[in-house]
Amino acid sequence: MMRKEALMLNNALNDACQSEDWLRVQSLDRDISDFLQRLHTAPPEAIDMSALRILQQSHYEVMLQSQRRLETLQQKLQRYHASREGLQAYDLFSPPQGE
Repeated sequence: MMRKEALMLNNALNDACQSEDWLRVQSLDRDISDFLQRLHTAPPEAIDMSALRILQQSHYEVMLQSQRRLETLQQKLQRYHASREGLQAYDLFSPPQGE
């Protein structure tokens, strides 16, 4: 059962990341945290370490990808803010639309 749940979380996490559904990634991150908390009370023989390693590796890769995406968006936002002042200055000298 633990292996199946770990692999289901892994697949869902990868799918959400591929589709850039960051809200779903965030939700799955909480689900993974809950899953890992439940493992603390599970008997050692019930824990499938290979499935856990797969989930851990995917989780790490998705977190890296989401961090890269965040950095890209932050850079775009900074460029937008930097160019916005210049565009506003041009708007001051542009004739109103419809003239």
